Amino acid sequence: MLLKNELEILREIRHPKIMKVYDLMEDKENYYVISELINGGPVMNRLKNQGYPFSEHQSFIIIKQVMQALQYLHSKNIAHRDLKLENLLFVSPETKNLKIKLIDYGFATKFSREMGMTLILGSPLYMAPELVKRMSGYDDKVDVWALGCITYLLMSGQTPFQSHTISKIHRNTLAKSVSFHGAYWNMVSNECKDFILKCLERDHTKRQTVQSLLETHPWVKMYETNPELKKIISAPEAANLEK
Repeated sequence: MLLKNELEILREIRHPKIMKVYDLMEDKENYYVISELINGGPVMNRLKNQGYPFSEHQSFIIIKQVMQALQYLHSKNIAHRDLKLENLLFVSPETKNLKIKLIDYGFATKFSREMGMTLILGSPLYMAPELVKRMSGYDDKVDVWALGCITYLLMSGQTPFQSHTISKIHRNTLAKSVSFHGAYWNMVSNECKDFILKCLERDHTKRQTVQSLLETHPWVKMYETNPELKKIISAPEAANLEK
C-alpha cells in the first residue's frame, strides 16, 4: 500500500525543490523509478563530515527550500511524514552550493483535511507528539514538527529530543523542554529560536502551518531579501513557486 501511494504521488508532484521523476515503469516483479541525478549527498553527511553545525545564515537557506517544498506538498493535501535530514540531498558536492532537493516519498500520502490520517509511522527523532501518542486524525503539521527538529539539528549538530532508546526519545518528545543552552546558541538570533519553538509546539491545534510560517514569521522576514537566497532560487524556479 505504501509503495502504491509513493508511486501515485511521484507521478503527480512537480517542484524545483523536489526530486524530479522522469518515468515510472514496472514488470511482474519490480517497480522502476527513473529520476534526476542528485550527487551532492545527504545534508546529514555534510553536517557530520564538516564536524561543526551550519551557520544560521546557511541553515536558513536550507530550511527555506524545505519550507517551499512542503508548502507545495501541503497545498495538494500531501503529507511527507518522514521529513528528516537524511531525506534532504544537496544537488552538488561543492560545499558552497546549498541547493537541496527533498526525496523519499515512501511514507507520503494524500489525505482528507476533514478525516486526517491514522497510520502511525515516521522516524522517532522527528516524530510529532500526536504520532507518539498514536492519535488518529492527525494532519500535515507533523511535517512542521519535523521541520523544527531539522532546524535545531542544523544549528547545533543534534536533535532536540535525542536519547539512546526509542522509548526515551518518545518521553522527551512529550515532555522535555527545548534547550538553547551552550555557547553556540548565544550566537543564534532570538527570531531563529522562536521559529524552532513555533514548529515544536506540542499542541498540534496551535502549531502553525508552513504557509503561516512563510508568510508571517520574523525569522523568514529577516532573510527574505537575502541576496544569497536569491542565487539559490533561480528566476525560473521562483516563477514556478508562484504558480
